[in-house]
Amino acid sequence: MENKTRIILLAVFVIIVISIAYWQTYSYQEKRAEKIQEYKKAFYSAMLCEYNCPLTNQKYQNKTQLLPEARCVKNCTKSFKANYSNLTFSKQELQIDDLFKDLEAAIKKCRAQTVNATSLSVNNTFYFSCSAEEIAKLKGEYGYLSEN
Repeated sequence: MENKTRIILLAVFVIIVISIAYWQTYSYQEKRAEKIQEYKKAFYSAMLCEYNCPLTNQKYQNKTQLLPEARCVKNCTKSFKANYSNLTFSKQELQIDDLFKDLEAAIKKCRAQTVNATSLSVNNTFYFSCSAEEIAKLKGEYGYLSEN
């Protein structure tokens, strides 16, 4: 009887230790996933904000062009940089979904629609409004972007 009791107690102890370890690992992974979604949401918001900044005439590459107001762009990214610049995620963690690929595709799509093939000039007014619209459309595809 004494041996059976020890075996049962040892088995219960092992089960408890495994359960605690599993719970801690699961809890860590859940918190990490939430942080990644927070990061992506903040990045998305900063990008959308930048593409919605008012356009002003600015000199860029020896040419005066309509570009997003620098102060507005800085304000859009200030909060993101302050809250997320010290976080590091692996490429695999960030590619759990296609948000970054979709953001890039939206911007490339607008760039392709606005470049004059002959002069290689860009209609910045259309480019920035197109990009803002395409980026905004992504909100419906990624539920966490709508969460508060």
